[in-house]
Amino acid sequence: MGQGLSYPLDKFSVSLLPSEPSRLLAVEGKEDEAENWTIFAILSGEVFSSAFALRQKTVMVKYWDWV
Repeated sequence: MGQGLSYPLDKFSVSLLPSEPSRLLAVEGKEDEAENWTIFAILSGEVFSSAFALRQKTVMVKYWDWV
């Protein structure tokens, strides 16, 4: 929503199932907002994980994993 972690965590929901891609499911009070966002999970070995979200439907993301 452009507010980082200051946006209340209980006002939106995301998918967390390992069998599904990460995605925004719903934003409280904003019926169609979830369909505007794309979430990218970044897997960095077995210890670390991260993700970022973009308010765009289709984007191409490139990243490299240096050893």
